[in-house]
Amino acid sequence: MWGATGLVFAQETAKAGIARMIQHTSPSEGSRRGVTPEDMKAINALGYLSSTYDVYADILPIEPGQAVTLNHEFLTADRAAQRTRFSDGTIVVVNFGEKPYAAKVGGKTYVLPQNGFAAKGPRIEQSLALEGGKAVTRIRAGRYQYADAGSAR
Repeated sequence: MWGATGLVFAQETAKAGIARMIQHTSPSEGSRRGVTPEDMKAINALGYLSSTYDVYADILPIEPGQAVTLNHEFLTADRAAQRTRFSDGTIVVVNFGEKPYAAKVGGKTYVLPQNGFAAKGPRIEQSLALEGGKAVTRIRAGRYQYADAGSAR
């Protein structure tokens, strides 16, 4: 799962029984409380990965003996589009930019809206991408499939 918020979201996700998550965390913006280094450590202690855009801190395996980050790279000059590769072969591309970004992941091209993503690994395929001008979330894991079409962007 890919989440975009802070420690409370990570705690609620853990309570829901979700074992794997990459959480994009950001510094203080306006009235929102930013994610502190202590929050990032607490998120990591739950077994999740966390980032502050281009800085990973205290990265721990998602599960003991499971995937860890191999590399993190910027795909655009403004650093809006980013790709992370994990040791189990999972690849995640995220677009934080305002303009849609075309990303190729696992042999498939996804048009990612702002805060959209595409992830493909040996056990999961997950995306928030534009399809016919609408944001659509898709998740495939084993025999489980989920799709939700959002509003036009």
